[in-house]
Amino acid sequence: MAKILFFPAEIGLAHIARSLAVAEACQRRGHDVVVALPKRKISSLPAVKLRIVEVEPMVDQESMAVIEDHFQPGFLERLTQSDRAIIETEKPDLVVFDFRFSALLAATLTKTPVVSIANSTSVMVPHQWPAFSAVEPLRSLSRLFILSVNRRVQQKLITEFGRALSSFSQQFDMAHILQTVFTIVPEHSGYMPTSKPVKHLHYVQSLEWTGFIQSPPRWLGSLQKDHPTVYLSFGGTGFSPTKLLALTTALVVSDYQVIVSTGSVADPEMFPKHQRLFVEKYLDAEKILPHVDLVLCHGGYGTLSQAARFAKPVVSVPFNPDQMIHGLRFQELGLGKCLFHFDVWSAWNLVRFQWDDFKVVGESVSVKKVVEAVGAVIAKRDQFKKQAELQKQNFASDQSAQKAARLLETFLET
Repeated sequence: MAKILFFPAEIGLAHIARSLAVAEACQRRGHDVVVALPKRKISSLPAVKLRIVEVEPMVDQESMAVIEDHFQPGFLERLTQSDRAIIETEKPDLVVFDFRFSALLAATLTKTPVVSIANSTSVMVPHQWPAFSAVEPLRSLSRLFILSVNRRVQQKLITEFGRALSSFSQQFDMAHILQTVFTIVPEHSGYMPTSKPVKHLHYVQSLEWTGFIQSPPRWLGSLQKDHPTVYLSFGGTGFSPTKLLALTTALVVSDYQVIVSTGSVADPEMFPKHQRLFVEKYLDAEKILPHVDLVLCHGGYGTLSQAARFAKPVVSVPFNPDQMIHGLRFQELGLGKCLFHFDVWSAWNLVRFQWDDFKVVGESVSVKKVVEAVGAVIAKRDQFKKQAELQKQNFASDQSAQKAARLLETFLET
């Protein structure tokens, strides 16, 4: 059996959760598994039966500024040195990284086989991404703009990765490495298709970790059946406690029954008390979603795919480019609506890689507009449900982690 070392990025919970799902599947198959996490994330996780080692943190708090940090002198070198030390100590047969690119660099330096876990929005292969507008010529122009920004980001990262490796007196063809790295994609192959098959991309559908699963909350049986129910979650990367609280209050005032999972975005104590409002820090969506009419979220792929599995329509308010792309894709698929305010300033923030400032696209969407969208989608819930029922199997997750584990074994055998 192999020794496999996982390096997930610690921004939010999505990267950690899906890495843990694959790690546990590998452990069940008899492999020796180690997961590298920073101290602040280790303490926030429920008990896991995996060996965890402490790693240098990428950031001290949740922020999309981590993208910009990759372009700052010393950032990649510091993380790569930390990751390299862990690899040299653990001596794994395989390194698996999820958006922690320093682990890729460290694995390259130590000549350790490496695999990536990444959504289609994060791989260096052109995909058919959604457009900002359904109206021509804005539709075509917006697609070209997204692809142009994506290419600039990729080229900038390739340059920075090469520079970081040169500081260790090593030279590698990073463009080739990034464009050919064996990658597990937690989506179905038709979600954001490529123009032609790409042999190093392996689609496993949604990866779900069961570590957060809890007993159903005691109040679940007391939900009022005569009120439309909204499940509100900004995952771990919504970055806007103010917006989360404002939307909650407005929905309750508008006579909706509201269930909120605050995650790391906000403290449940911030929220008002109301007979139609139920707030918890973490909720098992698998137990909550059967009882709701709509999901209001940040456009994170994990939250969106959970909604799709239960054929629930979504209204998404994205705070970063990745969330905007997934929210728009769900809108194109007829699974909900995506609301954001994109202007020249937003475009400029993208072009100059100021992604932490980009969150204004979600923050500036009025609460009134969001509540109106919720009402419009619920009014057509049967129409949205029909579309969702047709597609929900594309977001199934029950066998995904096992499939990913088998892919890692196949990779090691080659």
